Amino acid sequence: SAGHVVGGKGLVFPGVSGAGKSTISRIAGGRPGWSPLSDDRTIVATGPEGPRVFGTPWPGEGRVAANTRAPLTRIFFLEKGIRNEIRTLDRAETLARLFPVVAIPWFDRDVLPVALSACEAIAEAVPGAVLSFRPEPEAGETVEKFIDETP
Repeated sequence: SAGHVVGGKGLVFPGVSGAGKSTISRIAGGRPGWSPLSDDRTIVATGPEGPRVFGTPWPGEGRVAANTRAPLTRIFFLEKGIRNEIRTLDRAETLARLFPVVAIPWFDRDVLPVALSACEAIAEAVPGAVLSFRPEPEAGETVEKFIDETP
């Protein structure tokens, strides 16, 4: 996922290859108040303070990789669309959409339950949404307005 910090809030933008992670990072990169974590791969960890998102040293085609972290407050699953809009997801939908974009060690019987529990904890703690967007600056405005208007 691409990851950014906006006003101290960690946001992740998961998607399979071609979903628009680098595109949303290019859009976000030009917006005041947005600090990039990664344009391709982030780490989300659960802990006593709740889920946190971390930048990684593995950039995507946008070459964005920052060594920083923030509390994870929103997950925006990416979809290319004809207009910029956000649709909220319930916890079950959020969890179902996490599985295809999370590195889960399906082959490791010892680690698999821990990974699945972490996904469940993330979906429980962090609201999910679908960001349908066009490759234009207004997509960033749509995200900003949404996070300003929702708790």
